[in-house]
Amino acid sequence: MRLHSAVFSCLHTPVYPRDALNTARDFAFPPSRRRVCSRRRLWIAFHSYGQYPAKYGQGAAGFGGYFGNQSAAWHSCASRHGVRPCALRFEGHGPEQADVYYHCDQLIKGMYSAFLPEWQAYFAPERLLVLPSSEHFARPMRSTRLVWRWLGLREASQQEEADARRVKEGDELEQTVRRHGEAPAHHSRAVRAFYAPFNRDLAEALDDRRFYRGNWGAPS
Repeated sequence: MRLHSAVFSCLHTPVYPRDALNTARDFAFPPSRRRVCSRRRLWIAFHSYGQYPAKYGQGAAGFGGYFGNQSAAWHSCASRHGVRPCALRFEGHGPEQADVYYHCDQLIKGMYSAFLPEWQAYFAPERLLVLPSSEHFARPMRSTRLVWRWLGLREASQQEEADARRVKEGDELEQTVRRHGEAPAHHSRAVRAFYAPFNRDLAEALDDRRFYRGNWGAPS
């Protein structure tokens, strides 16, 4: 049961090396497999975590200040120390990084390609399934069936099917937009441009173009 409950957990953030090692230790016994979900983060995260509006203010102006300051701090670190070193230990590179508000954590959590090597080091390709979480939330029943087949599990019982169908379909980004409004176009372009290199690398590493299409890709 522990294996199955862990497999069905949907990770919204990448893991650090020590977490990947712990995961591998916990689930090293056959048929150990891991499903990881990645999601479009920043506009959702800004409205989901109270510490950001508390410092930068609610709304588009606050988001612009937050993203502008955080992305500038990230680029400063990456230009000096490299992308992966900054993703893995941002605040460890010195007082300048340590003083950045929350150490760019929400930006870094969306850099899935920077953390993929740790997952791939402990899980063979056939034992690691990476899916966009938007697909899971949009079609939870379809996603669940896909994962069960991939795991080689038995067919779901009628009760399990009924439980799965009760999960409400939805889209995190659409829900955020309904509550807080659409991100201004110039903010959306800036965020997409920021993450485009990471999403391109993720799509290439997984040989899966879904991670560089639509909102995942570079702005046109």
